[in-house]
Amino acid sequence: MSRLVWNEVSLQRQGRTILNGASLAVSPGEMIGLVGPNGAGKTALLRLATGFEKPIGGEIRLDGAPLSSLPAAERARRLAYLPQQPEAAWPITVAQAVSLGRLPHGDRNEDAVHRALEAVGMSEFAERPLTRLSGGERALVLLARALAVEAGLIMLDEPTANLDPAHQLRVMEVLRKRADQGDAVVAVMHDLSLATRSCDRLAVLHKGRIAADGLPETILDDPLLREVFSITVTRGQMEGRPFLVPSRWVA
Repeated sequence: MSRLVWNEVSLQRQGRTILNGASLAVSPGEMIGLVGPNGAGKTALLRLATGFEKPIGGEIRLDGAPLSSLPAAERARRLAYLPQQPEAAWPITVAQAVSLGRLPHGDRNEDAVHRALEAVGMSEFAERPLTRLSGGERALVLLARALAVEAGLIMLDEPTANLDPAHQLRVMEVLRKRADQGDAVVAVMHDLSLATRSCDRLAVLHKGRIAADGLPETILDDPLLREVFSITVTRGQMEGRPFLVPSRWVA
């Protein structure tokens, strides 16, 4: 059974259509990259699944149940969400920050916190104040906070934004490992090469709709890249996985 399903969902803000009949499903053990130009509706799709916004049409189902039927606390236990550029300048330790991921469960499960810190390679920083970390290190702590929920479903909005290449690769390796261990992972991404290399599927959003949904090695063909992103790319392969690098903007 799919962990999360968007079924023909539509969303409007101040009379403007943000999503228009978008459908997508993610299953356990699957990592899906949401890609598309700015304003395509990627973040809106995640916000609908968290219950932060409500669709004007369609339905969202979490573990088979209508999202609207689940209390907020129950949604928070079943779904971990890492938004864009979350605040990370609190005067608390790394371990305390990660333990906030346990709030939906009403505990401070130290084993879960330890597992999350170990997963992102930040165990040795457990007692260090957040204010003494680099931007990349703070990003890993916030990822650990989401992992500490142990929801089995993780949604992330641009988790590699503003990170250096090493931290970008580390974040994607952590997410890939979680999917391989059975979690369902949905990540909004702008780096098409990272998304192609790391994800099982890509869903391309364009003008509020799912324009394409499929395998990374086949879905981003030249016509789609021109239509949706207005780019051409250079392609290659590394370790049996495809990658692409935007090479030219086209009108």
